[in-house]
Amino acid sequence: MKIISHKKSELDKFREKISNYVETYESMGFEYWVFLVESNPIAIFFLGKEPVNLIEPPGTVVSMIEIIDYDKAYDNIKDIATKAINMGKEKSVKY
Repeated sequence: MKIISHKKSELDKFREKISNYVETYESMGFEYWVFLVESNPIAIFFLGKEPVNLIEPPGTVVSMIEIIDYDKAYDNIKDIATKAINMGKEKSVKY
């Protein structure tokens, strides 16, 4: 499994496959990382600040995992969750 940050130009070749999943989060200024298996996006980990008190008070650091390919993600879900939790801890995610 490979993880690519939204800041890396390497992600451009996957833009079409992930655009529906990332547009809303990009507009809110969230960072994100795409999980790949065999060059196929299978999940995305988003991290940012709560914008309007939907889940937590505004400004609270929150995260979300979006599964793109359930079949491929199923075999990798433990690794995805572990890596996302560790990334979230580094950024002091509250929710």
